[in-house]
Amino acid sequence: KRSEGTLAELNKVLASLETDTGSEIADKKRRLDQMTEMVEILGQNCFKLRKAAQESDPTKRTYGEQMTTKVLELCDRFDSLQPKITSVTASVSAAYTSHEINMAAQREQVAQAAAAAKE
Repeated sequence: KRSEGTLAELNKVLASLETDTGSEIADKKRRLDQMTEMVEILGQNCFKLRKAAQESDPTKRTYGEQMTTKVLELCDRFDSLQPKITSVTASVSAAYTSHEINMAAQREQVAQAAAAAKE
């Protein structure tokens, strides 16, 4: 259930990053960092859950047939988000890098103007 909730939250953050055109880039970067953390946790959980669900030894099985199906479906839904996650990550990261370059250039201009004013 926790992984299901995390997947739902991941979907929300991913959708908001995909459709958001008005937010400050710093806010998008913060949400991207949040999403990256969720992806890492969910990836680890899905690895463990899938391994347990695919156990072939009947004495070591953790899940029954129905739960195995649910676990594998959850992991498949997470896997299906990977291309979108990659795309959104690249887009927001590029925008943030561009923003940082612009901010550094602005700071440099201010510093040069201040130095010129002192002369």
